[in-house]
Amino acid sequence: MKNHDFHLLLGVLLSLGFGWVLRRPFGSRLPLFIVLVFELIDEAFDFTRYYVDRYTREPGPTLVDTALITLSPLVIVLGSGPIDVMAAI
Repeated sequence: MKNHDFHLLLGVLLSLGFGWVLRRPFGSRLPLFIVLVFELIDEAFDFTRYYVDRYTREPGPTLVDTALITLSPLVIVLGSGPIDVMAAI
């Protein structure tokens, strides 16, 4: 499994897992938000671990990782149809 495949799969599994644990409806935006927060924390750790001393990291790999891990949960949320705004909070 390649790195990009892993990010897509992880995004789906985390979104479904958080939705299940929080007992949210399938189209809820809350699990997507939680996945996005964890991804941004992960990218901050990656930046400090690898690139703080040299500042050589360009935004490309970070944006690709963030897009890949949030793309599949976003498709799930958008594909599940309209949801009640109050139920998504």
